[in-house]
Amino acid sequence: MNLLSEYGLLDKNILFSHVNGIAESDAQTLVKHGAFFSTTPDTELQMGLGGIVAFRPDVKCNASIGVDCHANNSGDLLTQLRIGLQHSRATDNIKALQAGQHPSVQVKLEEVFNLGTIQGAKAVNMEDQIGSIAVGKLADLVIFDSTSPGMICAAEENPLAALLLHANVGDIEMVIVDEIRKERRQLADVKTLESPDGQAVESVAWGEVTRKLLKSREDVKKRGQGQDQQAGMQFLFKSFL
Repeated sequence: MNLLSEYGLLDKNILFSHVNGIAESDAQTLVKHGAFFSTTPDTELQMGLGGIVAFRPDVKCNASIGVDCHANNSGDLLTQLRIGLQHSRATDNIKALQAGQHPSVQVKLEEVFNLGTIQGAKAVNMEDQIGSIAVGKLADLVIFDSTSPGMICAAEENPLAALLLHANVGDIEMVIVDEIRKERRQLADVKTLESPDGQAVESVAWGEVTRKLLKSREDVKKRGQGQDQQAGMQFLFKSFL
């Protein structure tokens, strides 16, 4: 961090990934210069990379929650937020019990919700356009059905708790990103573009996308036949040592 700072390369335009185990001095430098980072709970806990840094008091103001590798773990943000929340609460309570104290809820739901919304927008310098609902901002909304089996009653008691502790992606009724992307729990057709000028040439239904994905999977498996997978894994392991 200090080296980046000395060269004038550390500011709000820099977005770091993970920053697991960041030293306190580096954390202070990161926050001082307004740089953000994105942590990915699913991957970081699996790899044993030192916990979820986004909830650390000294850096959480410049943290956001993201998704790492969908080929390996969940690709939805709700899962990442929930895993990060519960892991951080468990870590805090282990320390409390070891100190002879009662367990308590230190990480608040509002903090977690912000990590997946406005904090992410700030991380990519788009807080003036997305990340919260306000006049003049882009339509970037996820709408949940609060009467679903997973959310009913919980939503009546505490909507935020229902969302972060009970909901899943199946409860999403509609998604709007400038235009409707999902409606009545069904993905809308995807418009493919002919060129960067935005001219749409066709609409592709999700059924067609799935067929292409499955064909691509089979093609990849065929190309992998005869390759030394053990040698590849050994090379991968070396990168972590």
